[in-house]
Amino acid sequence: MTEPAWRGRLAQAEQVLRRAAKAQPHSAIAQFQLGLVLQQLGRTGEAERCYRAALRLAPDHADALNNLSVLLEQKGRRDEAETLLRRAVAAHPGAGTVWCNLARLLLEADRLDAAADAFTRALGLAQVAATAQYGLGLVRRRQERLGDAETHFRAALAQNPALADADNELGLVLRRTGRMAEAEACFRRAIRTQPNLAAAHLNLGTLLLEGDRLDDAEAALRAALAARPDWADGHYSLGLALREQSKLAAAEEAFRRAVDLEAGHAAALAALGALLSERRATGAAEPLLRRAIALEPQYLPASNDLVRLLWRERREAEAHALAVATEAQAPTSADAALNLGLLAETDCDRAGATRWYERAIALDPGMAEAQFSLGRMRLLEGRFAEGWEGYEWRLRTSRAKRAFFASLAWDGSSLAGKTIVLHSEQGLGDTLQFCRYVPLVAAQGGTVILAVQPALRRLLEQLPGVSRTIDAFGERPDTDFLTPLASLPRLFHTDFAAIPSPEGYLGAPEEALERWRPRLEGGDERLRVGLCWSGNPEQALDRNRSTRLATFAPLLDVPGVRFYSLQVGPGAADIAGQGFADRIVDLGPALSDFTETAAAMTLLDLVITTDTSVPHLAGALGRPTFVLLHPMPDWRWLLERSDNPWYASHRLFRQRRRGDWAEVVAEAAAALAERAALKSPQ
Repeated sequence: MTEPAWRGRLAQAEQVLRRAAKAQPHSAIAQFQLGLVLQQLGRTGEAERCYRAALRLAPDHADALNNLSVLLEQKGRRDEAETLLRRAVAAHPGAGTVWCNLARLLLEADRLDAAADAFTRALGLAQVAATAQYGLGLVRRRQERLGDAETHFRAALAQNPALADADNELGLVLRRTGRMAEAEACFRRAIRTQPNLAAAHLNLGTLLLEGDRLDDAEAALRAALAARPDWADGHYSLGLALREQSKLAAAEEAFRRAVDLEAGHAAALAALGALLSERRATGAAEPLLRRAIALEPQYLPASNDLVRLLWRERREAEAHALAVATEAQAPTSADAALNLGLLAETDCDRAGATRWYERAIALDPGMAEAQFSLGRMRLLEGRFAEGWEGYEWRLRTSRAKRAFFASLAWDGSSLAGKTIVLHSEQGLGDTLQFCRYVPLVAAQGGTVILAVQPALRRLLEQLPGVSRTIDAFGERPDTDFLTPLASLPRLFHTDFAAIPSPEGYLGAPEEALERWRPRLEGGDERLRVGLCWSGNPEQALDRNRSTRLATFAPLLDVPGVRFYSLQVGPGAADIAGQGFADRIVDLGPALSDFTETAAAMTLLDLVITTDTSVPHLAGALGRPTFVLLHPMPDWRWLLERSDNPWYASHRLFRQRRRGDWAEVVAEAAAALAERAALKSPQ
């Protein structure tokens, strides 16, 4: 029936009932029926007057009491609604629907014991027994009595298998108790019973997302929104699934839609703020996170994400103050402990960072970022066996990464007759450091495909054991195994005595060297030194790793040296911008990929660099390199020592105080002067 026809019939019924009520002014039934029609037409004020008229004529009219209570509840007059329902059940103890409505009203008011009593009274009434069992399940779930809740939901379904809501709620209980396959079956059964049950689609999508089934999760959440398009929770949950798939623009759109629909949705505000923060849109992100905190001060993700934002923006004092306050507010929050660990690490407080990471893990042993961070601390300390185990947790910090690598993992066994893809999943320096393991993998007898960043492909094609290179950001080929390059040290049980090829394992192709010789060889006898001072500004700890070219000025004063810039990216602007164009030969424009950089480095006498991809390339080529580091560097540089077991050609210069580049540059300048003196003719 179309809506106009439906309303037309109700309008006809209204006219008939008005005549009946006029003809029978003392008929409670006539007044009740007229009120019922008016309520269906949405004319609630008139409906209320009719129900009250019916109750004046028949004070114990159960249906009038029940329906009037519904109208009053909708108007927020819950106490009056409860009084009416209690009048109804007192007069009609067998009125099961009224008992259930009273119980529901009490449940929504969080009066759980009273709600349980009302539902229990309805259990013996056959017409509502399934509803009463379902209601008791809701109460027990709210009370965290999950075993009892499961019993009641199953009883409801035994009495009424078509009660889709009970299947949906049972799925939630099963999910809470870790029975994911059973929970999924419940959600899917609820959907089969009631295809437009948006809550079941949403719960299924959330479950699939937790299981890293990202495409299926997105489909389920879109089905939830098809059933209920204007549901803020649905758009928020879809945003979470899209974010995990790195569909960031679509995720942002979903979060914004959730906020448009429900301006006070703290979780959506926080998620949108966190997403914009990660995309470096700090000006837009910070107000969103602060709004979320103002709306729900107890909503910890907003506070923790704001700490991260302030940390990224180098507002470390503000970040630390908020992190301390958040941890004091929620001392059992693993995220708050993790943030304090990151801040301690940034401040070069290794003991503090380790302590907070251990605290986070104690609170949540499955927290991947905390396990990964503690693993980095262990590697930094040279505790490789523990460190590699923790480092492997990096693959669990992203659902997309977990899903990508999980199904085809290699355990180090024979590869005879098999194909393996070794995949870069971190930065350029990591790829350069760990590609040394390729010959060891190839020795297992299989075909090795190397999936790396485009700028590295040409250089790494010549690695012994590589059948071919592919773009790490392209389509994954058919393969038997898929393993991250950074997992290879663990698979090969690497310790200090077993680091492969520290003397070098890469070489520039001859054709590239021929292009660079006219530019770099010949001329005077000065020492040829390449410089790099700045890394990727998007890297979280780049603030500690990079500097400005002006910091290197004492190096440029060393006599007997000709300087060449190996700097690419934003830092290269310092050459002209800080007035060094007449003192440094800028090679950057010709460094189109790492093959060209490798050829240039091979023809230099020395490389001086901060912690970027450059020292990894220089070390892999076996070229003499000075590496300038802050007091608590990335794990691969270890602690205190001036050599590097990963790269025999490295000499390490370490800050004693965070940010004190002057002292470390002075030490490097003195060492450079010694080399230059040896190079100069006597």
